[in-house]
Amino acid sequence: DDIERHPIGLISEGSNIAGDRIHVVGHPVGFWWTYTSGFIAAERELAGPSNVVTLLFQISAPVWFGNSGGGAWNEAGHLIGIASFIAKAPNVSFFIHRDVIREFLETNRIVAGQ
Repeated sequence: DDIERHPIGLISEGSNIAGDRIHVVGHPVGFWWTYTSGFIAAERELAGPSNVVTLLFQISAPVWFGNSGGGAWNEAGHLIGIASFIAKAPNVSFFIHRDVIREFLETNRIVAGQ
């Protein structure tokens, strides 16, 4: 079996909608293991620098430089997204959507669980 398995966490499979509470853990500006919470503000499709459209969650939790690559989890403790970038406005942060994460894992034959 050439599939790499990681029993680290679960990716959310249920619906995640605007208003759902989320929890963010990261290392902003060099401060290890910082926790913030907030809500999903919206689910958006935005084009990046190479004009590739990506599905994202916009969240209201405070996120700063250094949070990139860190996760956002729902109330059940399941990963809903990975921090990608912040807007210039306060508390407007964007996380790679869990469906994009799942597709990447499946495409690269990396399976979460077991």
